[in-house]
Amino acid sequence: MAFTSRDHVRAALLALVLAVHGYLALPIPGKVSEASFKHPIADEELARWSGILSGVGIERTPDELKAELIERFGGLAEARKESIKPIRPLLRLTGTGQAWGLFTYPNSFPHTMHIQLQVDGQWRPLYLPLDPEHDWNKRLFVFRRIRGVYDDNANNARQSYDNFVDWVALMALREHPEASAVQVHYVRGHVTLPGEPKDPSTKEKHKRVRTRAGFEQEGRL
Repeated sequence: MAFTSRDHVRAALLALVLAVHGYLALPIPGKVSEASFKHPIADEELARWSGILSGVGIERTPDELKAELIERFGGLAEARKESIKPIRPLLRLTGTGQAWGLFTYPNSFPHTMHIQLQVDGQWRPLYLPLDPEHDWNKRLFVFRRIRGVYDDNANNARQSYDNFVDWVALMALREHPEASAVQVHYVRGHVTLPGEPKDPSTKEKHKRVRTRAGFEQEGRL
């Protein structure tokens, strides 16, 4: 089968697009500062890599490693930013930018969303992840567009989280007239590496409560 000039041009353009977006997807931090390390994953990774480096003769404490990362990656991020300036207009024109880098590590402190109803003064589960007995609106919450809203607020809750809670609470209260309130919150767990002892501890975060009386007063229910 003979390839035409058009085929060669098309192949070259595709190769260029793959090369550009492969570069844009490199897991290079956009900005590294002290604030970047204020997360339990950062502490865990610093300790782990400090041990790995020590095993090959490079002695670095977690604090020393953090200081080097802040110094070196700041310059790397700036170099990346300058290198893609010439193609930014084309990316904006075509709407084909790559907004995030490839994942460098799994999240060892995952969050799950929990929804509860208050009935006769008692809280009872309405939605619990991976629980077939409490799977209210499961198909809705696992849909990637909806999941993206609450997953994106797990670490730092923003206004979109409060809007999401309002939406969930109104649905739940309309479907369950016996309920007087709805509570939405995250539970953060900790997944350890193979061979390490399991960590059963959890932490509740971003608890929000919406009441039927409050919505009625606002004229929303």
